[in-house]
Amino acid sequence: METKFSKNILYMKMIKKRLGMGYFDVFLGRIFTSKKDFEVDIKGRKIKIRSGIGSLARLMDNGWNVFPLSEDMVQLENNNGIKISCRTDMGLDLVQLEEIFIDEIYKCHIVDKNVIDVGMNNGDSSIYFAKKGAKKVLGIEPDLRNYDIGLKNIRDSGVDNMVTAINRAVSNEKSVEIKMYEAFPNSNSFPEFETSPKKDNAKICVVDGITLGDIIDMFEGETIGLLKMDCEGCEYSNIEKLEERHFKKIENIIMEYHQGPKNLPSILETMGFRVDLKKYGVFQGMLIASRI
Repeated sequence: METKFSKNILYMKMIKKRLGMGYFDVFLGRIFTSKKDFEVDIKGRKIKIRSGIGSLARLMDNGWNVFPLSEDMVQLENNNGIKISCRTDMGLDLVQLEEIFIDEIYKCHIVDKNVIDVGMNNGDSSIYFAKKGAKKVLGIEPDLRNYDIGLKNIRDSGVDNMVTAINRAVSNEKSVEIKMYEAFPNSNSFPEFETSPKKDNAKICVVDGITLGDIIDMFEGETIGLLKMDCEGCEYSNIEKLEERHFKKIENIIMEYHQGPKNLPSILETMGFRVDLKKYGVFQGMLIASRI
């Protein structure tokens, strides 16, 4: 059984193999010198990496090619025509890319099925669904920083004919306040939730909202093969207020929860789903629901 310690050792070996960095540089260097950024050489260019250096090494170890775009942006490409630009000086783009494409945390049978991607981020998950054979993917992302990179990644990966992106927040309100984090744009949340992994400057931004029901209606009566939600707290209110007629259109749900599952399992079970929980800690985890 793989332990956290053994997993870290594997990461250290991949970092040394792929990025040429030793144990001291990665682990002890950050502890004793308080370095915020690692500096690595990729194809003769210096790149600053704040979060996800282990994820980058693992992606490279799994056949992804890395091309520097600037000192804080790289493009990763694989042999399936996927090209995704990731920020290296902020956020968790590299970590999420690893989770989505290597760990396949959203693995589900979606061939020729419609997918709703709530929390599209930089387009990584929407691209994953499109490349897995989805009929149509609708990605929703409230943060313009993420959204703009997502549009580029969707085009670069050649799936813009299958993926439609919407710059909105999924909410039951026409306009909604979102806490936008400066250094962790992947962790934006409703003001009542604290989801940034570290202390981070945040500002409250008002963005246009769209209800989950309205998103489902955009498919004009067609079934939704998968509803994916990673929206840092918005899952509770949106699931609570979704009408039964909309639930009946959904076959599978995969969502992250951030303040415990609360009443989500009971709501979904009442609506005819079998629910499984994968806990990551006291409050966080993954909820996987399939229609019975």
